[in-house]
Amino acid sequence: QAEDGIRDYKVTGVQTCALPIFNAFLEAGDIFAPESAKRLKEHVYAAGNSSAPMDAYTAFRGRPPQVDALLEKRGLLAT
Repeated sequence: QAEDGIRDYKVTGVQTCALPIFNAFLEAGDIFAPESAKRLKEHVYAAGNSSAPMDAYTAFRGRPPQVDALLEKRGLLAT
């Protein structure tokens, strides 16, 4: 039972960052936006474990992650 809770917590954490990352591409008007892809690669993928995940995400997006996309996906926020 506790393992299920831990797994759900980890999945929620990943979704809290993954959905806003995808939204960065949507906001750019192109899911293959080269500038967004370059920033994602530079600040998140290439950073590896050299910086805290929150710092890497914030460098990519220019702000900390927002939970709005996750709440919207789960039907808890009106669009």
